[in-house]
Amino acid sequence: MLFVAGLALALISSGQASAQLTATLAIDNTATITRDRIEVIVTGRYSCSPIPSEDLGGFAGINGNVIEASARQTAFGSFFLDVTTTCDGVEHTFTVNVPTNFIPWHGGLARVMGSIFASDCSVIPCLFASASVDETIRLH
Repeated sequence: MLFVAGLALALISSGQASAQLTATLAIDNTATITRDRIEVIVTGRYSCSPIPSEDLGGFAGINGNVIEASARQTAFGSFFLDVTTTCDGVEHTFTVNVPTNFIPWHGGLARVMGSIFASDCSVIPCLFASASVDETIRLH
């Protein structure tokens, strides 16, 4: 099963013209713990409207956190992916290794909070789009 964040739109209207950006994000419901238990491999899918390169005012990124409670401690890790060059309106897959903070990942249920953000500042005012997920997944 795939957890899918709703489609977010950023609309700008001036007179009769309008422009929009879109972004979607989905996180797979299972993630793999590396053999040394230091990282968890999170996978999912995303899409975002075509945007210009960063030097022309475009930017898109996926960021998030993984949290796993275990006994009296909590494993926590963060991730970020720059996806500016792949915003083309087509769905893409991603894989990211998320290192833990102080204690190893144990396996079982974990919470993933993630978001995608896209912006196009080649126009004034800038256009923005985002989507978020906040789901429970299984680490194995």
